[in-house]
Amino acid sequence: MKQEFLEIFPWGEHFELGVAEIDAQHKILLQALNEMATGIIFEEPVATLNTRFELFIEGARHHFKTEEKLWQQYEQENPLLLGHRLDHVKLLEKTAELQHQLEGNPQSALIEQTLAVLSKWLATQILEEDKYAVEYVLARQRGLDHRQAHSHAQHQVDSAKNRIVKVVVTNFNSLSNITRHLTRKVTEARMVKNLLAASEKRLQEAMDYAQIGYWDFSAGGKEVTWSDQMYDLFGLDKHQVPAGPATLCSIMDEHYHAQFKCSLDSAFERGTEHFVEYPITRPDNGEVRWIECRGQIIYDANGQPERMSGFVQDITKHKESERKVEQLAFFDPLTALPNRRLLVDRLEQVLIATARSSKNNALLFLDIDHFKTLNDSYGHDVGDQLLIELSKRLSDCLRKEDTLARIGGDEFVIMLENLDENPMKAALQSELIGNNILNSLNKPFQLSDIQYNSTVSIGITLFSGHENGSTELMKQADIAMYQAKSRGRNALCFFDPEMQNRVSSQMELEAQLRLALQQKQFQLYYQPQVNAQGQICGAEALLRWQQPNGELTAPGSFITLAEETGLIIPIGEWVLASACEQLQQWQRQSHTEALTLSVNVSIKQFRQPDFATRVLSILRNYNLNPAQLKLELTETLLLTDVERTVAQMNELNRVGIQFSLDDFGTGYSSLQYLKQLPLYQLKIDRSFVRDVLIDHSDQSIVTTIISMANGLGLEVIAEGVETGEQQHFLSQQGCRHFQGFWFSRPVAVDDFSRLLEQPALPAVG
Repeated sequence: MKQEFLEIFPWGEHFELGVAEIDAQHKILLQALNEMATGIIFEEPVATLNTRFELFIEGARHHFKTEEKLWQQYEQENPLLLGHRLDHVKLLEKTAELQHQLEGNPQSALIEQTLAVLSKWLATQILEEDKYAVEYVLARQRGLDHRQAHSHAQHQVDSAKNRIVKVVVTNFNSLSNITRHLTRKVTEARMVKNLLAASEKRLQEAMDYAQIGYWDFSAGGKEVTWSDQMYDLFGLDKHQVPAGPATLCSIMDEHYHAQFKCSLDSAFERGTEHFVEYPITRPDNGEVRWIECRGQIIYDANGQPERMSGFVQDITKHKESERKVEQLAFFDPLTALPNRRLLVDRLEQVLIATARSSKNNALLFLDIDHFKTLNDSYGHDVGDQLLIELSKRLSDCLRKEDTLARIGGDEFVIMLENLDENPMKAALQSELIGNNILNSLNKPFQLSDIQYNSTVSIGITLFSGHENGSTELMKQADIAMYQAKSRGRNALCFFDPEMQNRVSSQMELEAQLRLALQQKQFQLYYQPQVNAQGQICGAEALLRWQQPNGELTAPGSFITLAEETGLIIPIGEWVLASACEQLQQWQRQSHTEALTLSVNVSIKQFRQPDFATRVLSILRNYNLNPAQLKLELTETLLLTDVERTVAQMNELNRVGIQFSLDDFGTGYSSLQYLKQLPLYQLKIDRSFVRDVLIDHSDQSIVTTIISMANGLGLEVIAEGVETGEQQHFLSQQGCRHFQGFWFSRPVAVDDFSRLLEQPALPAVG
């Protein structure tokens, strides 16, 4: 009721009739009519409008009684006054009729009728009929008779006709302008309201369709708001879990937590847009969905971050489309392998990365032999089957970090990363993988109803850093591949002729080693180990290769290749078994039954899961006293997986097998583990013994090793003793066991038996 009303008909002096009481009541009624019309326009509640109508009717009745009281003594003489009284009744009836139409009628119709009542009352009653009645009554009160008073009043009304028309026209124009403006404003407001509601509805429908959720939180994170759609996107029940970062992190892939936090921090610190994409796992159905999150900082009046608002959207379909586009752009549609474009991209990245390291890498270019013949004979469908199956076998031959790509037709390229820093070793690594590929692909392929034997030709080029670009490297590998084809296919060839020769030599050596194992070309030689009195107390078994041409080869020329190819395992097992067989023979003779025998064990051999089991099995086979077998390990074994090493040594030591730490002092980390290891002996490396008489550093190292070993209760043996002076110095420092050329070179078993016949060993050469 206190709402400001629209002054549709403003009060003016042209409405004044000269009787203060009448003019005041006219002014009140005009205001009541304006308020009544305003209420209709702004669609006030019906109860409020009823009150406005009742107030107007009550005010009109009071006004009409005031007028009638003024002229009631003259009514019978002037029928016009009686007619004016009837007009009062009609106005009240019309107003009551409008009141009854408040419910169930359009607003526009009520406005029109209300304005019509206002216009008629102003034009006919106030400006004409009331004017006449007031002038007539005032003339009679001045003593004029009926005829004179009527003539006077009619003259006043007639003379005011132009003014009445002007007032009505002016007010009508004002009314029209105000009504049009008001109607336009109200219509616009209603349209805006309706459009806003419709827009909000459409926006919500669009957000629902696009799977968009709204969120908002304060700078301190105390107030957090999530829309219902956001809960729906996340598969969460808003009645069971609170909105906030803890809930979000519980469903977000943990690998994206740091990225999400970094984006938020950046937004608050630098005002950047918060934007991140992350996968979630919906708790309600276990689905993995991709979410895009965007947000902007809202600042307060002082320019300080106040809130952040934004939205989340399910972009799973978009991600899937991206994946499909990427698949088409970077992957071969038939085999799903990377295509040439992706291969080159990865190759460029590797070239940049390896420019900062000394690692070698390799490219292997593969071409299927006689692939065109297969297509021509059986059709492209069968050819496609071969490509798919061959791709699977190639993948099985590679490491996780390697890249396999199909670059077109029957051509594949493999990129091997992080090979050895030594080019020769890197070549051997790539050659080994290449041979594995050849062996794998040599097995028949089942293609539909046919069994097909396929082979490939492989070209290899090594690279490191930016010596050559990707195009040149691909060309080199391609050239090497054609060289392999020219050599009869089903082969591999290196681009570098020198490297090819070296690899070929290594391949030949590997084949010879395998043949040596089969034909028992290996022999054991024995080098005596003596005590301080020169008496033989044991021996070290040393491997020799008796080749068919009669040449006797020491292990230095082939042991590295044996390690790299894994041949060291069967060779090492042969050495251990042969040494134990010899130890058994010595234990059967009284003058040799106390001898110990030292056997070198490689890291790769020791790391075999069943190493301890196989050693114990050999001991049982030869019925040996375990205490007379001494296994020599190198310090390098202690650099990795110490716990496993100690456990395996303890397992063997419990049955009596002794351990000697070979080449002691040349490693890096053995000192901290000496107390943990079940060692019996430390072996001073020959590199310290060689110059011990002239090099103060070597003297200090040897003295320290002997002192430390004695303190730990370990036996010490020095290898590489070549002079009596060296033995004398070592003896003075507390060393009691020796090995070296001063006593004997490694010899065959028969020669070793003759050495045993001597009471003490002097120098022999």
